[in-house]
Amino acid sequence: MKFTKGFWLVRDEYTPEYVRDFYAVEESAGAVKAYGPYRKISGRGDTLNTGMMTYTLTAPMDDVIGIRMQNHVGNYVKEPAFSMHGESGRKPVCEKSGREWTFSSGALSLKLRPGDSGMDFWADGRRITCVREKTMGMMHHRDGRDYIVAGLPALAFGEKAPISWERFREAVGDDALIERLERRFDDLDTQLRNAVAAARGGAEDARAAEG
Repeated sequence: MKFTKGFWLVRDEYTPEYVRDFYAVEESAGAVKAYGPYRKISGRGDTLNTGMMTYTLTAPMDDVIGIRMQNHVGNYVKEPAFSMHGESGRKPVCEKSGREWTFSSGALSLKLRPGDSGMDFWADGRRITCVREKTMGMMHHRDGRDYIVAGLPALAFGEKAPISWERFREAVGDDALIERLERRFDDLDTQLRNAVAAARGGAEDARAAEG
């Protein structure tokens, strides 16, 4: 989905609500929940007349952190949806240092800070990717449709993605679903590569349509 016109402006038919703050974190038996309101909370008055995103963090296997984003938890959930392969009811290891929360699964960790709406993902002592401010939240279409949005930083041309297709297959664990997705993944990857190559005049980086 494309919700913007250019880099900065939101398309006229959408009204955005971005997560502005990680206000609270709660631990339960099998998961961790983080709450992200759509405005900065500096006092009780800021908690009135505002929405909130609920994040449920799980650790279905080592080196994997599952993140479920929900705007209205009681709403009917439609497909598509990806269930995480691995051990259910397993939560990441939680640590708090000062104002920063760290959630770990194997070598992978996720860092959150109250008062900030970004996420940092670390592995083996280095930050591998992040989610920046004003990239997570809701987009409300004027015809009544609602979309949850989240964005990672753009990859430089030729740079490897933080997760490989093979690692994604292992995490999903559903061979039938993977077979349906694999061709679409290859086609999309080819289209994106060729679009960037054409924009930069790099014909040597183009790829044949069959992948």
